[in-house]
Parts: sequence; C-alpha cells; structure tokens
Amino acid sequence: TVAFGQDNVGAGRLIVGSGQGKEPRIFVYDNQMKLKKTWLAFERAFLGGVYVASGNVDGKPGDEVIVGAGKGKGPIVKMFSFSGKQLYPDFHAYTTVSKSGIEVLAADVDFDGLAEIIAQSGGF
Repeated sequence: TVAFGQDNVGAGRLIVGSGQGKEPRIFVYDNQMKLKKTWLAFERAFLGGVYVASGNVDGKPGDEVIVGAGKGKGPIVKMFSFSGKQLYPDFHAYTTVSKSGIEVLAADVDFDGLAEIIAQSGGF
C-alpha cells in the first residue's frame, strides 16, 4: 500500500508498504522518488504484507507513519517516525482472535487538528 505524509521539517514523503509474500518492509521516498529510508515493520519472517498511512496523531511537528499488519497477523498497529524509529507501543485495534490483518488510515474526523487512526479488517 502507499501513503503520503510530511516529515518533521515539512518535506513531502511517499510511504510504501510491501505486499504479501515479501518481508514486511517500509520504504520512504522524497519528492524526486529517491529512497530516503527503509526498515522492517514486523519480524522478517512475516510475509503477510504491510498497510501504511500517515497523519499527525500526536501534535508534534510532522506526521507519523502508521502501519498495520497484513493477513496472518492480528490487528496490530504501530507508529513510526520517518527515520524508522517506533514512537509508541504497538496496539491491537480489536480482538486478537482475527488473523486477517488490519488496514489503517488517518484523518482528522473530529476537527481538533490531530489525526485519528481509522482501522478495518485487512483485505490483502
């Protein structure tokens, strides 16, 4: 999946999450399509794909990279900086019984200036 966001200095970034059958890697590109950073969102052996979104959830400068696990994992959500550092503990968006993964989006649905994380059962 792909998303677009702004890093902490306001530079636009394209975020790409690998698809099913590949290691769970995040790729971040600048506006010239030059690879700026890449990292593993989950353990290397997980091949279920990665959903990505971006939004300013915490109110600090720049967006966060929001990641959801693809099929084969529970509804695990993680948030990273554009440098690949995990910012907050990961969480399950709903029951861990499901292994369908979780698609993530970010939008300011309550108009408070901060993005909310929107999650739904995965679809890879």
